[in-house]
Amino acid sequence: MKTTAIDYENAVAASNGNDPIHCTVTAKVVDGAGAFDTMVIAVKIADVNEAPTALNLIAKNGGPAAMTTNTDCWTYENASVNTVACGLSSTDPDIRAIPSAQTHAYSKTGGDGNGLYGIYNNPATVALSGSSTPVAGTAIGASVVLIGGLNFETSASYSLALEVTDSGFQRPFSLSMTNTITIYVKDVNEAPLLTNLVIGTSPEVPRPVKECK
Repeated sequence: MKTTAIDYENAVAASNGNDPIHCTVTAKVVDGAGAFDTMVIAVKIADVNEAPTALNLIAKNGGPAAMTTNTDCWTYENASVNTVACGLSSTDPDIRAIPSAQTHAYSKTGGDGNGLYGIYNNPATVALSGSSTPVAGTAIGASVVLIGGLNFETSASYSLALEVTDSGFQRPFSLSMTNTITIYVKDVNEAPLLTNLVIGTSPEVPRPVKECK
């Protein structure tokens, strides 16, 4: 017997937004005299919470040459606090508005940039079925922002381990996934700094004396 995985969201789409029916079963009961009765039973699909499937970055333009993909973050050295390094994007299979739209909450779990960067506009709402901007199942709105001081000469990049957790309106609740990102520091020209001035004496040097005529 061939079996196929059942997906609630695909079944909803196939049934034009209605509660999906996976199959129907005809039950029959027969007594000793041969009399019988039948009943058609509809087997419905119940929704369950599913974990986020991706945690990606929305890069900003003009990054360092070291950036080779569109999934990198960057900030200038000496940038002010709350400077945005990049945006965050996550995806989730749960796209129905029952009981309400899912949200994705982001948290930091480690990395050498943990004390330098934070998350702004957290959590973000997952777009529902039928949405095109953003695409259904996508959460956009949170950003990685600078919360500390940067010096390119100290480090040209930092890692930041992130976790995205859904709101989980159906069981199992609050499922999550993790991803580690790289945040680059862009060098800027800095003025020379005079740090020490030594004042000393030099020995007397005899000078020739010109005769007056």
